[in-house]
Amino acid sequence: MEERKGVILGQTLMFVGEIGLRVGMGGMGWG
Repeated sequence: MEERKGVILGQTLMFVGEIGLRVGMGGMGWG
């Protein structure tokens, strides 16, 4: 149970991090 929660949390953080990185790079590109 805890392991699965950890995996989901890790995948979520990776997903959010990737989106944030793209948004940040896009922002710098537009800026």
